Amino acid sequence: MRKEKLDELNNLIENYKTVEVFNKHKVDSGFLSIEQADYKLNNGKIINRDSLLKNNRDGSSCNVLAITKDKEVIFTVQPRVQLERTVGVEIPAGLIEDGESPVEAIKRELLEETGYTSNNFIKLVRCYQDEGCSKAIVNSFLALDCEKIQNQNLDDDEFISVFTCNYDEAFELIDMGYICGAFSIMALEMSKKYFK
Repeated sequence: MRKEKLDELNNLIENYKTVEVFNKHKVDSGFLSIEQADYKLNNGKIINRDSLLKNNRDGSSCNVLAITKDKEVIFTVQPRVQLERTVGVEIPAGLIEDGESPVEAIKRELLEETGYTSNNFIKLVRCYQDEGCSKAIVNSFLALDCEKIQNQNLDDDEFISVFTCNYDEAFELIDMGYICGAFSIMALEMSKKYFK
Protein backbone atom coordinates (compact mmCIF):
# COMPACT_ATOMS: atom_id res chain seq x y z
CA MET A 1 0.00 0.00 0.00
CA ARG A 2 1.16 3.53 -0.70
CA LYS A 3 2.74 5.14 2.36
CA GLU A 4 0.63 8.30 2.11
CA LYS A 5 -2.60 6.28 2.04
CA LEU A 6 -1.51 4.20 5.02
CA ASP A 7 -0.61 7.42 6.90
CA GLU A 8 -4.03 8.87 6.03
CA LEU A 9 -5.79 5.75 7.32
CA ASN A 10 -3.76 5.69 10.56
CA ASN A 11 -4.61 9.37 11.19
CA LEU A 12 -8.33 8.64 10.77
CA ILE A 13 -8.06 5.67 13.15
CA GLU A 14 -6.21 7.76 15.73
CA ASN A 15 -8.97 10.42 15.58
CA TYR A 16 -11.69 7.89 16.50
CA LYS A 17 -9.89 5.85 19.17
CA THR A 18 -11.66 5.50 22.52
CA VAL A 19 -9.80 7.27 25.31
CA GLU A 20 -12.33 6.88 28.13
CA VAL A 21 -15.33 4.67 28.96
CA PHE A 22 -17.92 5.75 31.55
CA ASN A 23 -21.55 5.18 32.64
CA LYS A 24 -21.14 1.46 31.91
CA HIS A 25 -23.99 -0.84 32.94
CA LYS A 26 -25.49 -4.16 31.87
CA VAL A 27 -29.04 -5.16 30.97
CA ASP A 28 -29.21 -8.93 31.57
CA SER A 29 -31.78 -11.15 29.91
CA GLY A 30 -30.28 -14.61 30.30
CA PHE A 31 -28.00 -15.98 27.57
CA LEU A 32 -27.90 -12.61 25.76
CA SER A 33 -27.11 -9.38 27.62
CA ILE A 34 -26.51 -5.82 26.55
CA GLU A 35 -23.73 -3.71 28.02
CA GLN A 36 -24.33 0.03 27.60
CA ALA A 37 -21.70 2.74 28.01
CA ASP A 38 -20.55 6.19 26.94
CA TYR A 39 -17.25 6.45 25.07
CA LYS A 40 -15.06 9.53 24.79
CA LEU A 41 -13.11 9.56 21.54
CA ASN A 42 -9.64 10.97 20.92
CA ASN A 43 -11.25 13.83 18.98
CA GLY A 44 -13.24 14.89 22.08
CA LYS A 45 -16.64 13.60 20.90
CA ILE A 46 -18.76 11.38 23.16
CA ILE A 47 -20.83 8.50 21.78
CA ASN A 48 -23.19 6.03 23.47
CA ARG A 49 -22.99 2.41 22.34
CA ASP A 50 -24.50 -0.96 23.23
CA SER A 51 -22.43 -4.15 23.21
CA LEU A 52 -23.92 -7.62 22.90
CA LEU A 53 -22.69 -10.27 25.35
CA LYS A 54 -23.33 -14.01 25.07
CA ASN A 55 -23.41 -16.08 28.26
CA ASN A 56 -21.77 -13.13 30.11
CA ARG A 57 -18.77 -13.27 27.76
CA ASP A 58 -17.88 -11.36 24.64
CA GLY A 59 -19.22 -14.26 22.55
CA SER A 60 -16.05 -15.13 20.66
CA SER A 61 -16.53 -18.28 18.65
CA CYS A 62 -14.97 -20.67 16.21
CA ASN A 63 -16.15 -22.59 13.18
CA VAL A 64 -14.65 -25.18 10.88
CA LEU A 65 -14.99 -26.26 7.29
CA ALA A 66 -14.36 -29.94 7.99
CA ILE A 67 -13.43 -32.25 5.10
CA THR A 68 -13.42 -36.02 5.58
CA LYS A 69 -10.76 -38.40 4.26
CA ASP A 70 -13.32 -39.23 1.53
CA LYS A 71 -13.38 -35.54 0.51
CA GLU A 72 -16.88 -34.91 1.89
CA VAL A 73 -17.75 -31.59 3.57
CA ILE A 74 -19.36 -31.94 7.01
CA PHE A 75 -22.35 -29.72 7.77
CA THR A 76 -24.66 -29.49 10.76
CA VAL A 77 -28.42 -29.18 10.31
CA GLN A 78 -30.18 -27.70 13.33
CA PRO A 79 -33.05 -25.47 14.46
CA ARG A 80 -32.30 -21.78 13.85
CA VAL A 81 -35.65 -20.19 14.66
CA GLN A 82 -34.65 -16.70 13.49
CA LEU A 83 -34.10 -17.86 9.91
CA GLU A 84 -36.80 -17.78 7.25
CA ARG A 85 -36.63 -21.59 6.93
CA THR A 86 -36.22 -21.90 10.76
CA VAL A 87 -33.49 -24.51 10.18
CA GLY A 88 -29.83 -23.82 9.49
CA VAL A 89 -27.40 -25.76 7.29
CA GLU A 90 -23.97 -24.66 8.42
CA ILE A 91 -20.43 -25.67 9.24
CA PRO A 92 -19.76 -26.88 12.81
CA ALA A 93 -19.32 -23.95 15.21
CA GLY A 94 -19.51 -22.91 18.83
CA LEU A 95 -18.47 -20.50 21.55
CA ILE A 96 -14.95 -20.46 22.94
CA GLU A 97 -14.98 -21.38 26.63
CA ASP A 98 -12.87 -19.61 29.27
CA GLY A 99 -9.25 -20.76 29.05
CA GLU A 100 -9.60 -22.33 25.61
CA SER A 101 -7.63 -21.34 22.55
CA PRO A 102 -9.66 -21.06 19.32
CA VAL A 103 -8.17 -24.30 17.95
CA GLU A 104 -8.90 -26.18 21.20
CA ALA A 105 -12.47 -24.88 21.06
CA ILE A 106 -13.08 -25.93 17.47
CA LYS A 107 -11.61 -29.39 18.06
CA ARG A 108 -14.04 -29.79 20.98
CA GLU A 109 -17.02 -28.40 19.04
CA LEU A 110 -16.36 -30.55 15.96
CA LEU A 111 -16.15 -33.69 18.09
CA GLU A 112 -19.24 -32.83 20.19
CA GLU A 113 -21.45 -31.80 17.27
CA THR A 114 -20.40 -34.40 14.70
CA GLY A 115 -18.26 -37.13 16.30
CA TYR A 116 -15.46 -36.26 13.84
CA THR A 117 -11.90 -35.20 14.60
CA SER A 118 -8.80 -34.15 12.68
CA ASN A 119 -5.11 -33.59 13.29
CA ASN A 120 -4.86 -31.09 10.45
CA PHE A 121 -6.41 -27.70 11.28
CA ILE A 122 -5.57 -24.68 9.12
CA LYS A 123 -6.54 -21.15 10.19
CA LEU A 124 -8.61 -19.44 7.48
CA VAL A 125 -9.49 -16.07 9.05
CA ARG A 126 -10.05 -14.21 12.30
CA CYS A 127 -12.70 -11.46 12.16
CA TYR A 128 -15.31 -9.64 14.21
CA GLN A 129 -18.84 -11.08 14.28
CA ASP A 130 -20.49 -7.65 14.16
CA GLU A 131 -18.16 -4.73 14.80
CA GLY A 132 -21.14 -2.43 15.32
CA CYS A 133 -22.30 -4.09 18.55
CA SER A 134 -19.89 -6.78 19.69
CA LYS A 135 -16.28 -7.50 20.69
CA ALA A 136 -16.79 -11.12 19.65
CA ILE A 137 -14.19 -12.62 17.34
CA VAL A 138 -14.94 -15.46 14.91
CA ASN A 139 -12.05 -17.83 14.26
CA SER A 140 -12.57 -19.88 11.08
CA PHE A 141 -10.61 -23.03 10.36
CA LEU A 142 -10.26 -25.65 7.67
CA ALA A 143 -9.87 -29.23 8.95
CA LEU A 144 -8.60 -31.87 6.53
CA ASP A 145 -8.71 -35.68 6.70
CA CYS A 146 -11.48 -35.76 9.32
CA GLU A 147 -12.58 -39.13 10.58
CA LYS A 148 -15.49 -40.16 12.77
CA ILE A 149 -14.32 -41.56 16.11
CA GLN A 150 -17.43 -41.33 18.29
CA ASN A 151 -21.12 -40.48 18.39
CA GLN A 152 -22.29 -36.91 18.88
CA ASN A 153 -22.14 -35.55 22.43
CA LEU A 154 -24.84 -32.86 22.43
CA ASP A 155 -26.23 -30.69 25.21
CA ASP A 156 -29.83 -31.45 26.25
CA ASP A 157 -31.13 -28.44 24.29
CA GLU A 158 -29.09 -29.16 21.14
CA PHE A 159 -30.70 -30.96 18.21
CA ILE A 160 -28.12 -31.42 15.46
CA SER A 161 -27.92 -33.80 12.52
CA VAL A 162 -24.82 -34.28 10.38
CA PHE A 163 -25.05 -33.89 6.61
CA THR A 164 -22.16 -34.48 4.19
CA CYS A 165 -21.70 -33.71 0.51
CA ASN A 166 -18.80 -33.16 -1.85
CA TYR A 167 -17.02 -29.82 -2.14
CA ASP A 168 -18.72 -28.75 -5.39
CA GLU A 169 -22.14 -29.64 -4.00
CA ALA A 170 -21.44 -27.38 -0.99
CA PHE A 171 -21.23 -24.38 -3.32
CA GLU A 172 -24.42 -25.52 -5.06
CA LEU A 173 -26.14 -25.43 -1.66
CA ILE A 174 -25.14 -21.76 -1.34
CA ASP A 175 -26.59 -20.99 -4.78
CA MET A 176 -29.78 -22.90 -3.91
CA GLY A 177 -30.23 -20.94 -0.66
CA TYR A 178 -29.70 -23.83 1.76
CA ILE A 179 -26.47 -22.41 3.15
CA CYS A 180 -27.13 -18.78 3.99
CA GLY A 181 -24.95 -18.04 7.03
CA ALA A 182 -22.18 -15.54 6.38
CA PHE A 183 -19.51 -17.49 8.25
CA SER A 184 -20.22 -20.78 6.46
CA ILE A 185 -20.11 -19.00 3.11
CA MET A 186 -16.94 -17.13 4.07
CA ALA A 187 -15.14 -20.32 5.12
CA LEU A 188 -16.10 -22.06 1.89
CA GLU A 189 -14.94 -19.11 -0.20
CA MET A 190 -11.67 -18.78 1.71
CA SER A 191 -10.97 -22.49 1.37
CA LYS A 192 -10.80 -22.27 -2.44
CA LYS A 193 -7.09 -21.46 -2.36
CA TYR A 194 -6.47 -24.88 -0.79
CA PHE A 195 -8.46 -26.76 -3.45
CA LYS A 196 -7.27 -25.28 -6.75
